[in-house]
Amino acid sequence: MNSERRQSKSTYARPVEGLMRISGLTYAQIARELGVSKSLVSKVILGQRNNAEIESALCVALDLPFSRLSGNADAIEQAYVRKLTEHELKQAQSRIESGLALLQSATTNESRLE
Repeated sequence: MNSERRQSKSTYARPVEGLMRISGLTYAQIARELGVSKSLVSKVILGQRNNAEIESALCVALDLPFSRLSGNADAIEQAYVRKLTEHELKQAQSRIESGLALLQSATTNESRLE
């Protein structure tokens, strides 16, 4: 049972790290906030150590229900894909808005020259 839990925890390391990247969180920030070592945070995420306090803090920081982090790797992967998609959509929207602003500025400048 313990090895099954560790196996499922190690499978969620990539999506948890992805969620951390999107959220702008680092291992060091989490460790500093909790007063633990960065190594311990890493080991918990990789499933090499159990620490309910760190797992709870990750859930709060990443907006995941605790039940997801404690064993449902598929749900974590889905949350990662959803947040990644939202993040990419926001970036694309920002690029479109910037492009439209440039186009509008260029059009305004052209009409002034005429």
